[in-house]
Amino acid sequence: MKYNIDELEIKIKNSIHDLGFLVPSVTLNPSNRPDLGDYQYNGAMALAKANYDNPLNIANKIVDKIYEIEYGTITEYSGNYEFFEKQKRINYERQLKDYE
Repeated sequence: MKYNIDELEIKIKNSIHDLGFLVPSVTLNPSNRPDLGDYQYNGAMALAKANYDNPLNIANKIVDKIYEIEYGTITEYSGNYEFFEKQKRINYERQLKDYE
């Protein structure tokens, strides 16, 4: 099912609200990287200010999967942002050890 941008903004706002956050507004913009998706939402700071919380804390509560594109390779991390940072560090240290 294809949604228009207004419908997507409402769905995102409702989803964030359902997670227990105050949502000041949601504005989607056409992506400048269509290979990464059709739209982008850069509301982390507004969400953090409205909820009196650190943006990383909010990301940890909302995100459950991260896709990283690095050197032409996509890596999927199933977990929140803290998990992503920890796992990325572990992977890097493993690569260094393998290189030695």
